Amino acid sequence: MNNKITKSKGFSLIEVLIATTIICIVAVGPVGYHYMNIKQSRSADVQFMAMRIAQLLIEDWKSTGGGTNYDPTALLLGFDKPLSEEFGHYFIVLENVPFYIAMNSRDIENNPDAGVTLRQITVNIRWRTDYTRGAIRSTDPSITFDTYVRSNQG
Repeated sequence: MNNKITKSKGFSLIEVLIATTIICIVAVGPVGYHYMNIKQSRSADVQFMAMRIAQLLIEDWKSTGGGTNYDPTALLLGFDKPLSEEFGHYFIVLENVPFYIAMNSRDIENNPDAGVTLRQITVNIRWRTDYTRGAIRSTDPSITFDTYVRSNQG
C-alpha cells in the first residue's frame, strides 16, 4: 500500500468570491447601458409622438384659416379638456403618455384695404418626464410649432 497523501484540487473560498465579484462588476456595465438605451429610446418615441401631434394640429388649424375658435376635439381623435391644475387647453393620451396642448394665435399684420390679416398660430405640446398625468413642472419637456396664415376678414 502506498501511504502518500494527495492534495485536493479546487478553488478556495476567497478565489470564488473574487471571481464572483469580478463577474458582477463586468455584468453591471452592459445592464446599465441597456437600461439607459431603453430609457433614451422611450424618450425619443415620446418626443416623436409630441411632434406628430403638434404637426397634425398646426396643419389642421392652418387649414381652417387659423380661426380663434378652432377646437381639436371636433377631430374625434381623442383630444379632451385637461383638469384645472393641468397645463394647456387640451390633452390627449397616446401609448399611455398624456400630452398637454396649449394653442395660441395673434394677429401680426392687418391690411384692411386688402381685407387680409396675417395671423401667427402656435401649438405647444408638453408632457411629464415620468409620463404620468398631472400638473406640468418647469423641468418637463415641450415642443412648440409656429406658423403663419393669412385669413380673410369678413
